[in-house]
Amino acid sequence: MTALNDMSVIVDGPGEYVTRNGGRATVFEVKQGGNPETTRFDAKGDVWRKVRGKFRPVDYTIWHVSGRKYVLNESKDDIVGRYLEEKEAA
Repeated sequence: MTALNDMSVIVDGPGEYVTRNGGRATVFEVKQGGNPETTRFDAKGDVWRKVRGKFRPVDYTIWHVSGRKYVLNESKDDIVGRYLEEKEAA
């Protein structure tokens, strides 16, 4: 198992990100500039969920700057990269 401090930084600032299950997360705050040297979970934001037929940022979550939601386990809500809008990807 890789320690959180040894993982690369994925959450480098506020913005839209992709989760492990292909969903979307909005990070609106990263304290201390996302210092990977600590085991603090400094990234804060929302995971998008379907509510009344539309996807919305509703599930408040915190992450380590490596994108992990939990210390010891992987989660479907782990952040794995930046989210690209369809118009940006084209």
